[in-house]
Order: sequence, then C-alpha cells, then structure tokens
Amino acid sequence: MKDPIVGGVRRELGNILLLILLTLADSLINSFFPLMMSRFVNGAMSAGDRSWILQIGAELAGLVLLDLALGIVLVRLLTGICQRYAHGMRTAVFDHLLTLSVRQVSRFPEGRLLTLVTSDTELVSQFVAQVLMLLLRPLMLIGIGVGMLLRLNPPLIGAVFVSLPIQVLILLLTMRRMIPAFARTQKGMERLAGHLREALAGMRLIRLSRKEDAESGRLKKDHGELYTENLLIQRTVAWMNPLMMLQMDFSLLLVLVIFSRLFSDARAEGMGDVMAGMAFVQQILMSLMMLAQLFPGYSRARVSGRRLRELLAMETDLPGGEESLPAGALALSLEHASWRSDENSPPAISDVCLTVAPGERVAVVGPTGSGKSLLLKLMCRLVDPSEGTVRINGTDLRRFSLTDLRRRVIPVMQYDAVEEATLADNIRYGMPAEAAEVERVARLCQLGGLLEEREEGLDALLYSDGCSLSGGQKQCLSIARAVLRRPDVLIMDESTAHLDLETENNLFREIRRELPGTTLIVCSQRIHALTRFDRIIVMDGGRVLAAGTHEELMESSPIYREIYASQLREGGAA
Repeated sequence: MKDPIVGGVRRELGNILLLILLTLADSLINSFFPLMMSRFVNGAMSAGDRSWILQIGAELAGLVLLDLALGIVLVRLLTGICQRYAHGMRTAVFDHLLTLSVRQVSRFPEGRLLTLVTSDTELVSQFVAQVLMLLLRPLMLIGIGVGMLLRLNPPLIGAVFVSLPIQVLILLLTMRRMIPAFARTQKGMERLAGHLREALAGMRLIRLSRKEDAESGRLKKDHGELYTENLLIQRTVAWMNPLMMLQMDFSLLLVLVIFSRLFSDARAEGMGDVMAGMAFVQQILMSLMMLAQLFPGYSRARVSGRRLRELLAMETDLPGGEESLPAGALALSLEHASWRSDENSPPAISDVCLTVAPGERVAVVGPTGSGKSLLLKLMCRLVDPSEGTVRINGTDLRRFSLTDLRRRVIPVMQYDAVEEATLADNIRYGMPAEAAEVERVARLCQLGGLLEEREEGLDALLYSDGCSLSGGQKQCLSIARAVLRRPDVLIMDESTAHLDLETENNLFREIRRELPGTTLIVCSQRIHALTRFDRIIVMDGGRVLAAGTHEELMESSPIYREIYASQLREGGAA
C-alpha cells in the first residue's frame, strides 16, 4: 500500500507551500527589527531628534501588529495541517489493520497493536509538526541572518562557524544515546499495554486465583523499566540544552573578545550597526539551537516510523477479488480443502469435500479439536485453504469482493464484540434501521427478557465487553446483529453455547421463520437442538466422517451415536 507517512505530506503540499511563504514573510519581518533598532540608535545618536524617534517607534509598532496578525494565520494553518495529517495517519494504519486476516493480526502481541495505532502514529505526526515549526523558520532566519551579516559586518560570521562543530558533536553524542533508548521505550510501552489489557480482561480470574500480588508485581516491573528508560532520555535532553546554551554564550563571548576592536574603533553613529550585527549573530545561534530541538523528536519518530512501515509493508494473505457475488441464492462447496498453519505443520483440516445447497440447514458436530470451527472459517473466508478450493455457485471464493462477501455471508462467533453504546446501537452496529425493526429482531433472537428488565428498553446503555450482560444475552445480541442484516448465508460457530436448550430451539425456529431462504450452517456441541436440521456433518481429526439426517447418522455413524448417548447421560443439555 502507499506510504501514509509520505502520502499525508503530499496531500497537504499546497497548504505546506502556503505555510512556507507565510513563514518566510514572518522571518523577514522579524529580521527587520534589528535593522530598525540600528536606524533608531544611529539616528538618535547623530541627530537627537525626537520626531525621528517617534517615527521609528511607529514603524516598529506597525511591524509588531503585522507580525501578530501573520502569527495568528500561521498557527491556524499549521494546526490544520498537523491535525489532518495525524488523522490521515491513524486512519491509514487502522484501515490497513482491517485488511489483514485474523491469523496475521493474532501474530502481533495485543500491546503492540495498541501502541502502533496510538503512540507510534502520534509520535510520527508530532515530528511532522515539529519539522514544520522548528525547521522552516530557523533555516530562513539563519539564511537571512547570514545575508545581513555579510552586508553589515562579515567578520562576525566567524563566530557562527566556530559554534557549528560544537553543536554537531553535542547532537551526535545525544542521538547515540537516545535512539536505542527510544526503541526500548516503545517496546516497554507494548509490554505495559499488553499486560494491562490482559489484567483488566482477566480481573475475575485474577481475584478468584488470588494472584493480585503477582499481577501487581508484573505491572510494577513494566513500569520500572519504562521509568528507567524515560529517565535516561530526560536526563540526556536535560544536559543537551544547557550545553547548547553554554556554547552559544561562548560564541557570543568570542565575538566580544575577538572583535572588541570594532567596538573601540566604531564611531558613535555606527554603534547601531554593531548592535544589529550582534543581534543577527544571536539570531543565527538561537536558530541553530531550535534546529537541535528537532533531534529528540527525530529519534522517536525514526523508531516509530520503522515500526509502522513494518506493519504497512505486510500484505494481507486474504486479498479481495473484483467480482460481485451472484444475485439470488448462494450454494457453498468445498473441493478437497485442506488447511495447515505453516508448511511444516500437519493439516488441521484434510481433504474435505462438501456441498451446502441454498436454503439448507446444516449442522457440524464432532469432538473438541475436530476442525469444526476451522471448517466454518473456510466457508466465510476468514482463512483460505492451503490446498483445494472453496466455491460459491461454482466460482472460487477468492475471486469475489470481500466487501460483498461480508455483506451476504455473515459469521457469528462464540464471542463477538459488545461496544459501550445502547442496546439498539449494538444491534445496528452501523447499519441504518428503524427502532421498531431493531426491537422486532431483538425479540425473535430471544432478547425479549432483557428488554423487559431494562426500563430504557433499546436505549439501555451497555458497557464495553458486555460486562452487564449474561453470556447467553451477549450471544443472542450477536445473532440479532447478524439477523438484522438478512444474510444469504448465516454461519454460527458455537454462538449458542451459553443458551439453555429451550431458548436454543426457540431461536433456531425463529431464525427459520424470519429468514426462510437463508442458508444456515451451525457448529455446536449439543446435538439435541440440531436433530431437526436438514443435514448433520460429523467431523473428527480434521476430516468429514459422515453426513446425513439425525436418523440416518444414528444408524450409520458410531461416533455420532457415542456423542448423542453421552449427552443423553448428561441430561441432554450443555
């Protein structure tokens, strides 16, 4: 994909050019002040005319007002550029993450993804803002200052050339310490964010296991390492700035010592030129110090930019096609489909051949680890087969647009997201729908009890991760979200595991009545709710062992009879 770090700058190129012109005007105005002071001193000493002094004062006041107005425009323009750039960066990184497959995202530690989208993008954006603020103006002031010194007093440029090697040496030593420290800081942020998210998500387990002290110790260790690295960075910056000021003062002292003859021999009427020359030397040295302020930001942005580019260079292993899904009913088929996590791993699913007709209700059962969930992920293209093909109406699934596929083939997993929003908004999940339609779907998906117990009804506020809901209510909400979209194929992977048998049966009956033409594919451990399905697929060891109706499998499949009998002994429920 296009590099958003560079692409964001290109999008703002017109505004940046305008910013450069306005910054040049601002720098020229600021460089007029020493010249005005030179005229003021020379004129006052030579003429002693009060009207001359008032005239110069009025001109200075006009320049100040002009500089104030220009500064306001510059700040507004710069703020707009930086905010749009930061927004574009965050959006590009997040959008790229959404193109990656579940398997690719799972390879990243959770803390690293959070740091990439938040901290790293922010550091790069801040550095771009620093470049626009701390690079353009100082460079212009240096150029103008050198030109003025050549006109007023060329020997004073020697003070600048004496200062440069010292500043370069200080910066090199600073960067040598700071760049590795920044890299360690970002990794420390990853660990801290990951451990903190794990602790918050597993708070109940931590308390039940009485592991509060262990978790607290782990987080304190992360905090301590981060504190040490940040302290090293701040100490480095702390001694860099005084050293810069010290070398600037020595440079000014050198000007006074070496060129003291200029002061002693200067006539009174030329004293203003000497003062202007000193002011321009100080302007150049201060601008060099401002440039030095870029390097801590550069050190951070360099580390963050490299990490972001590593992420952005990752191509999705689920590229979308260009074709739209055919109109009408959809038939799914797997032809000798196999899947393995890598070339050296044994296949988790092996040589599966299966066809699901439009409108058919198919259940997938089998012992834990038999490959049921993976089979469903292949059908909705959350993963691609390592070998073989998955087809819709005879066409390879990889040729279809992912956007169209996600709209018409919808999976519901065992644990789907619950956002901090109202119940209605959680069901809509961005889809426009009237409140009456949302309530109707919620009730047929067995959320009527939740609507009754909450006075606000659909407007009841839910908290992040659904902590105010039971496991069954969260699953019914996820199913309602999918049913509202009226998919052509609805795939449910253990998404009724927390429902009691009666609620599960009612749910399947209502879905059948609401979506009569929708193909329904369900993976479940409980056979009792699936006995009326059109077909039941039995899997074990990554292979399809048998397929048929409940009655047919009771006669022909020993493993199916064993699962069914074990559930009878346990009472037929979860």
